Amino acid sequence: MQTLRRTVAILTFPAIAYLGASCERTDTPTGARSPARALLLSNDPTTRWVNDDDPNGPPYSPPGTSCNNPGYQTVQDAVDHAADGDRINVCPGTYIEQVTIPSGTDNIQLRSVGHWQAVIQAPPIMTDPKAIVRVNGAHNVTILAFTITGPGGSGCNSLRYGVRVDETGSADILGNHITQIRDNPFSGCQNG
Repeated sequence: MQTLRRTVAILTFPAIAYLGASCERTDTPTGARSPARALLLSNDPTTRWVNDDDPNGPPYSPPGTSCNNPGYQTVQDAVDHAADGDRINVCPGTYIEQVTIPSGTDNIQLRSVGHWQAVIQAPPIMTDPKAIVRVNGAHNVTILAFTITGPGGSGCNSLRYGVRVDETGSADILGNHITQIRDNPFSGCQNG
């Protein structure tokens, strides 16, 4: 009986501590920010807009305001101009390019405006590591609702990855269609 009481006490204490901690009030009044929080948010993230079929044509005015007034024609151009925490909205269209999100651009959100309507397609000639989208050391990247597709532009070893995360990077890759990661024509190289 003594063992049962000890077991119940050991299991009950963490639950009570958890409930007590979750009931503590830590929020600030509506609309008020602490001075430290206001300082941290002084560089609020920017929303950047990409459209390869700008109805107004060039020149582009970064960061853009919508699909009808984009700031960039390519996804990579928007990534190159992005800062930590920026959101990149990609309008429906086909973007034939490789996209690399480098280290130092953490918390980037790369989002297709229409679910699977923004297509990032492998170009005919790819550079190493032959990934269509690469997160190269950036942390907490989100890639959401794209179609990422091949095939590669030639025979053996023309395309290796739809999405590659490397150099200690991290990413949430959510709700994407990643298709045809292969050579064209099919080869016996066993890559992709």
